Amino acid sequence: MKIPKIVGVELVEWKHGFGFTPIMAPGTKTYRAVSLGRMKMDAKMIGTDAPGIIKRVFGKQKCYVVVFWYSFAQDDDAADLIYEFHVVLTPETTEAEAWQQFYGDAEFWLNEEKIKELEKLVEPPIKRMSFPKGDVDREDLYKARLKVLSPVSPRTVEIFSQSITATDPAERDRLQLEAVQAYLADTVKTWSNEEFKDWQKSNPIDKKWVPDTADSLKSPVMAVDPVNFELALNWIARRYNEMKPDELAEIIYKVTGERLTPVAIRKRHYRGLGLMTKRKAGAKPKM
Repeated sequence: MKIPKIVGVELVEWKHGFGFTPIMAPGTKTYRAVSLGRMKMDAKMIGTDAPGIIKRVFGKQKCYVVVFWYSFAQDDDAADLIYEFHVVLTPETTEAEAWQQFYGDAEFWLNEEKIKELEKLVEPPIKRMSFPKGDVDREDLYKARLKVLSPVSPRTVEIFSQSITATDPAERDRLQLEAVQAYLADTVKTWSNEEFKDWQKSNPIDKKWVPDTADSLKSPVMAVDPVNFELALNWIARRYNEMKPDELAEIIYKVTGERLTPVAIRKRHYRGLGLMTKRKAGAKPKM
């Protein structure tokens, strides 16, 4: 699998979360491809945990398979195909019917606009979070999200935080490249050996980051605190910032299943995350 050159990381958000994502080098293009083949079905193709009836229908028979791929390419480099998913047609499918299926699938998979529409239905698009200078409330929220991610991505948070406040463009670019090394060190323990090797082909590890990467591989996988995550995710979106401590504690219990006292929840958002409430007079805000 070919992984493109990565030049930085950015903080992004989506409907149900937020986190870091790599930034591909300028000029990187994404391609899609569709192929049609015929092969004998085995446990690897249909899944070892597939129901018995599926194995009886498909097992040991040759079937037409439509395979969907995508690839990245930079400049004029040859693009390696990366497997996405496949669709197995029934053994009774004729060659003409298989080609009809192939052309229909290809028309959709290779249409950028249709893919974008599908992505909107499946999951709201990922939104890049720019550092909101001048907007105190959102600046505090931005910093709170970095604090929430710190236990799972401590190196990335540290370097990324320096990059977003750097005023010199050259220094900012340097820090962004450092953040790539930090991102690898923080996440590598969740990767397969193949993914790790493929990453290094285009994004070799800097010598000074080898010890951090090695230490990360030996350390246990960390998790974000669910209460802190919910507070930082929906502080403004669900108007948590307008609630009294007892109201907020009740909502957090319903969402996360963790019961905190009003005093404890205030310590979490105020002292822990630096988020201040703005409760207005009158009835509590509607969710």
